[in-house]
Amino acid sequence: MMHELGGVSRHAGVAMAVGVVVDSDRGFAGITENVMMTGIKALRSGLPEAEWQEVVIVCDVLAIGSNVMIPGSRIIGIACESDDEPLQPLSVPCMTGVAGLVSSVGPESMVIVDADSGRVIIDPDIYSVIDYQDNSETDSRAPITFDADDLPTFTSDGRVITVSAVVSSLDDAELAISQGADSLTVYLDEVIENDGRMGEADAEVEAVEMVAAMAVSKPLVFVCPSPDDELLQLAARLSDNGGISFVEPELAPQPVRVESIGKSVSAGEDLIVVMPADVAAAKAALRVADSHGG
Repeated sequence: MMHELGGVSRHAGVAMAVGVVVDSDRGFAGITENVMMTGIKALRSGLPEAEWQEVVIVCDVLAIGSNVMIPGSRIIGIACESDDEPLQPLSVPCMTGVAGLVSSVGPESMVIVDADSGRVIIDPDIYSVIDYQDNSETDSRAPITFDADDLPTFTSDGRVITVSAVVSSLDDAELAISQGADSLTVYLDEVIENDGRMGEADAEVEAVEMVAAMAVSKPLVFVCPSPDDELLQLAARLSDNGGISFVEPELAPQPVRVESIGKSVSAGEDLIVVMPADVAAAKAALRVADSHGG
């Protein structure tokens, strides 16, 4: 739920990105595994700094927050709970004196630091995102874009329909995410095999971590017979990503054809599972089906 807090502007400007909590009690423990893995992947891939993930630092002490460096990440804004005076010149939008800030920001929360109006917005709704972009036309950074496929699909009676993609490889995951899949149903053994990692130690753990890093904030269902304790513990650590669960192969949901989606909606189904290449078409079919009453 969107949450707006006030504070004191210390450096003008507006920034929006995933919030990363760094405080004097937990140190770097608030930096999620997804953020760290995405940054490490950027470094390993040799991406230029301009293409690194962007983050907003959320801190309780400005001296800490203004000196943080996260591998493979560009810090584009700072929000601080205490009303500290900057000890050095700031180069990014910064707000201080934001009461209740640290406890309000969850793992992977989107944060807008609007130092022009003296606001910090946590988990903004899409209208706030659009408003932010409309007022940031001169920003040199690439805008955050939304099209119809990125948004949840609602029926006329208010039900949310989740479109999940069946994933058998990392390429499948990338395709499904690019088409706006709401969640992924991941066949773990097939992902490992297609990535050439079958039989390697820690292959399952690394595959789960990689898919979770690609699909930040999306619910993930891994099709995996009898996951071991290490996988279950990993899922618990990554649970704030959007939710991670495991299902036995015989219980895994089966993909449907796009042309049969209208019947599924009419039957009251809230989860539609399709192949990665069909995600965008499925979302379009859902909108047409609902507008025609199924």
